[in-house]
Amino acid sequence: MHHKNSFVQRLVLLLATLVCVGGIHVLPAHADTDLGCPGGATSADGAIAAEFSRQLTGKMRGAIWAGNIACARVIVQTTKSRNLSLRAASIAITTAIVESSIRNLDYGDSSSVGLYQQIADWGSFAQRTNPVWATNAFLGAMLESYPGGSWAGRPIGEVCQTVQRSGYPERYQPEAADGIRIATRLWGESSGPRVGRVFWNMRSPSGAWTGARVSDQGPVGSVAYAAGPDGSLHQFTLAGGRVHLNTRRADGSWTGARVTDQGPVSAVAAAAGPGGEVYQLTLAGGRVHLNIRRADGSWTGARVTDQGPVSAVAAAVAPNGFFFQMTLTGGRVHVNIRHPNGAWDGAKVTDQGPVSAIAAAAGVNNELHQLTLAGGKVHLNTRHGNGAWSGARVTDQGPVSAVAAAAGPQGLHQITLSAGRAFHNLRRTDGSWTGARIFDDNGHLFAIAAGCNISSGNLHIATMTP
Repeated sequence: MHHKNSFVQRLVLLLATLVCVGGIHVLPAHADTDLGCPGGATSADGAIAAEFSRQLTGKMRGAIWAGNIACARVIVQTTKSRNLSLRAASIAITTAIVESSIRNLDYGDSSSVGLYQQIADWGSFAQRTNPVWATNAFLGAMLESYPGGSWAGRPIGEVCQTVQRSGYPERYQPEAADGIRIATRLWGESSGPRVGRVFWNMRSPSGAWTGARVSDQGPVGSVAYAAGPDGSLHQFTLAGGRVHLNTRRADGSWTGARVTDQGPVSAVAAAAGPGGEVYQLTLAGGRVHLNIRRADGSWTGARVTDQGPVSAVAAAVAPNGFFFQMTLTGGRVHVNIRHPNGAWDGAKVTDQGPVSAIAAAAGVNNELHQLTLAGGKVHLNTRHGNGAWSGARVTDQGPVSAVAAAAGPQGLHQITLSAGRAFHNLRRTDGSWTGARIFDDNGHLFAIAAGCNISSGNLHIATMTP
């Protein structure tokens, strides 16, 4: 914490001031806000966070999520832009771990804010909450404190403390190993988080494809699909931390994209219910929020349904109206079921992991299909209508980089990405599989989504390219 006075000293000063002006008064509670980092977090960031969740050894173990990765990437890119080394990025990330858990925080006052909890002496509030500016300021102070590049040969914790002048110097070095791990993982990336265009493609029950067509020019970071019982398709896109909804009507026309969440959001999932309602799940600050769009177009308003820390979300609605919220925390999968009357069962672990990505689909017999990605292989576990689970089985040996799912009258559609190409595999209602077949050999695809109209059986696929 970069404070010239320790937290305790500032607290004593505050209390003394309150007494002097007429006694101690109860102050309104204020929750800190994560302002996010440029570009926002993506589903790929969630996958990286899931990888790290059990690898890390310090305070971030089991608590890292996609937003942390997005901010760490900004630190790495800013370090590279100054032609500094991987060790410099490791020092900066270690500092951010201790100060903010790699979050761009606004504590609601003019003192310590941002990734590095820099005080007002560093710059304006806007500057200190700009991750690029704040990182440059941190690195500049490091270079000034260690002329001739001598910082490179000093212990990471020592360098952090020299720059920050914290009242708790012992906190930095224990986090250095994780700072190095995170910096090393992101250092090899040639660019920032992937964004691009969204393409829509539809497969009819006959197996014919319409062919991919642009449905959002972007730049979009991720996409989610929810297919309605009336033949409509709801396309949710995440851009700059905000969620947009564009609906394709049954006649093929689109409503146009409208913002449904101002963010900052790091991930989105969606599902459509039997009555025409649409469920929107968003991930912000590691917490899950549910907002339901009623059939008349009105919204319930977003409510927290999981306090987290969650790194990925998936959603499905069964024909009987039961809603399944699937979350990924610390590499483990949890499912929470919302009944049609609004009551929740409570989250239960359905896969001990380590899992890097999840997908969900609900079948015509009210079963839940849980798809997980672990070690590049896809596993399917089905929860039957009576609550019993089939047990996880490998359905794709991989290597797979992303997975999506949708269910309809023909069965379960499993969509996978491998080497930038998209594959479709149908598990028929009798349990047999068609076998995976390429339907898009672009070679540069980095994200997918799927939804199936329960009445017509039309399968809608979203693919994304840079």
